[in-house]
Amino acid sequence: IAGIIFQESHAGAVLKDSWGDPGNTFGLVQWDNAEANNIQNYNKLDTGTTHSYVNNVDARANFYKRIGY
Repeated sequence: IAGIIFQESHAGAVLKDSWGDPGNTFGLVQWDNAEANNIQNYNKLDTGTTHSYVNNVDARANFYKRIGY
């Protein structure tokens, strides 16, 4: 969960009054319908994104695990 939260909102640092993506997404996870409709399955999680979402989340999650969170 921490990996997703950091990937989506940098743990809240990039939010304005809890809103991100110029007012289209809300909260730490920043989930919106465009992303939900984009995901087909885990193997295609990066489809339609501009970055390696899975690798970024995995790396951040492993970092938090390594430091004891």
